[in-house]
Amino acid sequence: MAIKRCPATIDVVEAAKIRIRNVFRNGLPVYMSFSGGKDSLCLSQLVMNLIQAGEINPAQLTVQFIDEEAIFPCIDEKVREWRKKFMLAGAKFEWFCLEVKHYNCFNELSNDETFICWDRYKKDVWVRRPPSFAIRNHPLLKPRTDAYQDFLPRACRGGITITGVRTAESLQRLQYMASMFRTGSNITKRGQIFPIYDWRDAKGVAVLFD
Repeated sequence: MAIKRCPATIDVVEAAKIRIRNVFRNGLPVYMSFSGGKDSLCLSQLVMNLIQAGEINPAQLTVQFIDEEAIFPCIDEKVREWRKKFMLAGAKFEWFCLEVKHYNCFNELSNDETFICWDRYKKDVWVRRPPSFAIRNHPLLKPRTDAYQDFLPRACRGGITITGVRTAESLQRLQYMASMFRTGSNITKRGQIFPIYDWRDAKGVAVLFD
């Protein structure tokens, strides 16, 4: 699939701010995926700057962190730091430690080799203990059956989710987003928007797809 990029007249930072403002102007609940990685930190800093400038309403925002049990201590520390920042700013922060199903990447086609995060029957072999404030269950969750990809769209229904995903990370992401924009939409069927989709590792201008 041929992809045509059209440079905009503004840089990617200003373009991302415009997209975030537009999301909040809908008046709907806004959910932000947070992983503690570089892209989600960039998106979080943009959102925090706009909150502090009084340009978006933190009461609309719920930040969601998916704790998959085996995470590095530095990630745990960084997420706790940002949890505090967002809560002090007036946003909600949901730290999920749920019994969800994961599939072994080496058995992707058959999906017959799975493991359960935070398995209640295997507490003795947990990689670490969940934080005391973690959400351990949810009325919309099907424990031990759902993957997070099943649960989160249910939990976020009625709102808009913003995610720090960039097309520069992979060809598949580039093709997916180019296809989405070609249909005249900038939001997925699951209500997701990617404000920093056109960010690269080097300085650049905002990009539109044609």
